[in-house]
Amino acid sequence: MLPVFDFLKYNYIRPDYQRLLVSPHSSRPGLLAMINREIRNAREGYRAIAIIKCNNLVDRQLEQKLYEASRAGVEVRLIIRGMCSLMPGIEELSEEIEGISIVDRYLEHPRVYAFHNRGNPSYYIGSADLMTRNIDYRVEVLCPILDRDAQDQIQDILDQQWHDNVKARRLDAQQLNTLPRLKRKRQRYVLRSRYIVTCSRESYRVIQNHRCVSRRYGGAKTEGHRYGIG
Repeated sequence: MLPVFDFLKYNYIRPDYQRLLVSPHSSRPGLLAMINREIRNAREGYRAIAIIKCNNLVDRQLEQKLYEASRAGVEVRLIIRGMCSLMPGIEELSEEIEGISIVDRYLEHPRVYAFHNRGNPSYYIGSADLMTRNIDYRVEVLCPILDRDAQDQIQDILDQQWHDNVKARRLDAQQLNTLPRLKRKRQRYVLRSRYIVTCSRESYRVIQNHRCVSRRYGGAKTEGHRYGIG
């Protein structure tokens, strides 16, 4: 982190960042490189996944790169709270892209960028949205998460948010962005992901009772699908 503060003090010197992705220097090329890696993996026949959670996705270059990833076969999952100029589910353009938007009691403010990387996943958290102003004209920092337990915890939260069927609006090509319609008597489970954010023992018990606790290698138990990127 010291080079970041050096840059704030001496902004005429470009620091050498070892692990961090820092705007306006390395955030864009770093994110593009990780998406390109998933594209290569998909084209070589490997499973490829990119999970992006941020407030806004409106940067045109990154948007076009995600479209390219979808066409290559990369599974792209978006959790975008606010503006999203990318349109999921368009035939031959974004068929592999799915997206949700969650606005609930707590401000959905964290940013997470996660990539499968052939089973050796990369996780980054930080302050940068996918907006030109954040990537190119501000000092923003994305840091890698290297600890496996911390990666598991982040993936658990992402999985639970992905399964939210109370407050998660589904982003679609028609831009309807509708809330899910719960059929209470038939619904297998009701999951409001803000319970995860509280991290209370009672909330965790509720989630366990709904059998939606995700696992790194098995994914969430919900509906028998495999989630997670580990």
